[in-house]
Formats: sequence, structure tokens, C-alpha cells
Amino acid sequence: MRDYRLRTIAACIIILLAFMASACSSSQTTLYSTTANSPGVHMIDNGMLDAYQSIAIHDGWEFYWNRFIMPGEFNNEADTIVNLPSSWTKYNIDGKSVPGQGYATFRTVIKTPDDEALAMRIWKIGTASRVYVNGKLMLESGKPGMHREDSIPGYNRTLLIVHPQDKQIELVIHASNFHHSRGGIRERIEIGRTRKIRNLVYSNATIEILAIGVLLMIVLYHFLLFLANRSRTELFWFALFSLAIFIRLFTDCSEVLFIITSQVKWEWYVLADYLTLIFTPYLFFLFLTALYPHRFGRTEKITLTVDAAILATIVFLSEPYIFSAQNNIIMLNFALIGCYLLFKIIRAILAKEAFSRYIGAGLLILFSFGIHDIMVSLGLLRSVYMLHTG
Repeated sequence: MRDYRLRTIAACIIILLAFMASACSSSQTTLYSTTANSPGVHMIDNGMLDAYQSIAIHDGWEFYWNRFIMPGEFNNEADTIVNLPSSWTKYNIDGKSVPGQGYATFRTVIKTPDDEALAMRIWKIGTASRVYVNGKLMLESGKPGMHREDSIPGYNRTLLIVHPQDKQIELVIHASNFHHSRGGIRERIEIGRTRKIRNLVYSNATIEILAIGVLLMIVLYHFLLFLANRSRTELFWFALFSLAIFIRLFTDCSEVLFIITSQVKWEWYVLADYLTLIFTPYLFFLFLTALYPHRFGRTEKITLTVDAAILATIVFLSEPYIFSAQNNIIMLNFALIGCYLLFKIIRAILAKEAFSRYIGAGLLILFSFGIHDIMVSLGLLRSVYMLHTG
């Protein structure tokens, strides 16, 4: 019976990680500025639109700091030309770094082959924004403002149908941030044929619905097994670990899940995002200590418990703009615990512990996704978050 349950847990780890790898993926190319002499102008053709599901508009955005400029009123040069996605704390104006809190205008122009309607996917913009397409307000997330008092944070993730005018799309975004340590457009903006983008949305939604069902079954299955035999604490910890992954699907993914989480208060959304990032590796540690208790000493258990408690307390007791500033520390904590657990599971594999190879393979994949997200968060890699992290 024990071997059967271990096989079940190993299979569940592989299923969990398979969904993490696929839930937010898409086929896309990167769209750069056409020439250095025309910053903020992009050009797409029918060949690109036909070849790819979506085109990410990454480089060559005009950036105007501490200014909300309405469409049709761009008379001055931009403060700088920036690349997306990125926090605006990575930008420099006149040799000075842009602070995390403030407000700004982003602008770019997309030249299209004709006036056929296209679809555009807008992801999270931190932490409040308005999106104008060819002078028309198309989307508002929260309430962007020039001061904290008149700004309300909010995320949105939606599909827009945009109509070029004279083979051109002007995209203007007003963004403000007074509630998080980092502001700006920190996730990709995509454009493509309406049919292809919709198919992409539908396929992602299908994967997410399936992921919700499978994760719920995994959580309930292991909770019920634990209730039937409470001495098997590894079942309890694995159920909680699966639950943490389930919650991260809601904080880090899109489509169907975002329709649900869009009704959640922004502060709770961010709180869940950071807490699951802290507790995911810790819960996996508890799962391994229950499975291989002889490989973990009392000092190790106390150290990691105190570590998780300190980080969770900071998140619980402080405002988002304070605890989000500890993002790099939390990411580093994840990496260090991951390395430690990999070391332990490798020793278990060498000792030929039961099913250690399967669990080691799952942990390696999970850890790889975590390192990937750390590189994305630090701006070292341009990609989407894979840990359904953020």
C-alpha cells in the first residue's frame, strides 16, 4: 500500500509540473522597432501575422515620466525609449534611475498591412492603468492617478479588438503606481489575427479548466487518504503543497482564472501571490521530511520553519509596497531552499530510497521553473512566469 501511494504522489508531481509548463505558454515572436531613426514605431506584415499566433510588442516604446499625455497631444520628445516588459525602476532619465512610485505615459505606433481588425492581449500593468487605442479609451484597470490618494490599484487581463486607422494603431497607456515597490508594464502585450488570438485564449482556457479539476482532485484525494490514515503525514503535506500550486494558478495565469480573480481585492491578490511563493518550497520540504525523516535533522527543520515564519510575518504585517520590495530576498530564499532539497534528494537517490528518482525528477523540474522565474523577475530573461508566480 505504501509503494502504491508513493507511486501516486510521484505521478501527481509530474502532472502538477506538466500543467505549470503549459498553462501560460504561447507561440509568438518578438517585434522590435523598425529603425533606430524612428523610435516608438513598429511595422508588421501579413507574413508575420500569418506565421505566428501572437506577436509580442517588446522594444521601442516612448516613455514620459510623471506625465499623463492624452492621445493627439504628443508635442515633446519622450524622456527615454524603453523596452518591455520591465519595471520602470530599470529605466534611467538624465542619468538617474526612475523610482518605483509615480506615474507615466507609454506610447508606441504599430504600422499594419491593411485596416483589418486585429486582436490585442493586455496583461497586468502595475498597478493602475488606462489603455487608449487610436485615441479611444479601451480599457481601465483600477484608477490611475498622480497621487496615492487619487489612485486605486487594480489588475486586468483582457482581449481587445482593435481597428487600424490608415494602416496604423497608436497605443497609449497611462500607468500609475503608489501601492507596489515596482510599477510599469511588467508583462507582455501581444497582437495578432483575431481568429488566432481567440484560439490561443480558448486553448489556454481549456488547459486552465483542466488544471483546476486535476489539482482539486489531487488535493482532495491526498487529504482523504490522510484522514483515513493520519500517521501518513507526507500525504497531508503533499496535499497542502498541491493547494499552494492551485492558488498560484489564480495569481499568475490568465483567461478563465483571471475572470474569477478580477473580483478579488487587489491587496489580497498580491498577498496570495507572495505567500504561496514563500510556502511552496517550505511545504515541499515538509513533504520530504515526512517521507524520509532520517535524512533531516531537528536543526534543519527549525531553521527552515523560522525562515518561512519570518518572511510570512513580513508579508502579513506590512503594506504591499513594503513587502514587495523584498521580492529579490524571497526569490533568493526559494533558490537556496531548492538547492538544499536537491542535495537531499540526490543523496536519497544514491542510497536508492523508494521512489526518490521520481520525486527528484519532479523537484528538478520545479526548481528549474523557479530559477527561470527568478531570472525573469530580475530582468535577466524576457519570458513569462512559469511557476504561476508572478
